[in-house]
Amino acid sequence: MHFVQTGINDLSGVAHCHMTAFPKSLSTRLGRSYCAKMLSWYIESERGILFHLAEGNEVLGYCGRIIKRFQGEPGSATSMTQHTFSSLVLKLLFRPWLLFHKEILANWPLIIRNIRLRFLSRSSKQKLLNNTTNSNFIPSIGLVVIGVCPSHQGKGYGSALLKEFEARALREGFKKITLSVHKDNYHAIKAYLKNGWIRGSEDATGIYMFKKL
Repeated sequence: MHFVQTGINDLSGVAHCHMTAFPKSLSTRLGRSYCAKMLSWYIESERGILFHLAEGNEVLGYCGRIIKRFQGEPGSATSMTQHTFSSLVLKLLFRPWLLFHKEILANWPLIIRNIRLRFLSRSSKQKLLNNTTNSNFIPSIGLVVIGVCPSHQGKGYGSALLKEFEARALREGFKKITLSVHKDNYHAIKAYLKNGWIRGSEDATGIYMFKKL
């Protein structure tokens, strides 16, 4: 087994892993081609990194992250929605029932914001995103997604991916890593706490966690 920096040619395998790891997610319901498009953001954006754990040609698990360089910079949800916007609209046209998926129903403010962003000028986008600097802001790397294929869960691969994520952040000179996790994802929360992450602020559905390196 070894870690691989995911490339374009690896996206189909990583997308398959994503779909098996998160079978009920909106992205999975939208299909493999959409998942591959979504994951391609990590490769095409200077702020993203995608790597996976492989054995031969098989993808066992994967991890994606985003760099936050300054206060007000778009997060992963906005960045990937903009990246997949055309594909997302087309997929929903052919699968209109997915408009009632819980991920859409819970994120209407984000969806409306992204529709506005799609049609705004560059200067207007910057104003909407509140692209400002903060002298106290510490650049960080955010863990966006980590998944292990169900047939390989329970073997420590999730912890291995997490440790590799931390090691890469440290090598790149970052002093802080962050993530957001759903409140009801008790298994993930327990795993993060076990690996030294600190529980931070909460909102109605999620918990912000961080770790200083």
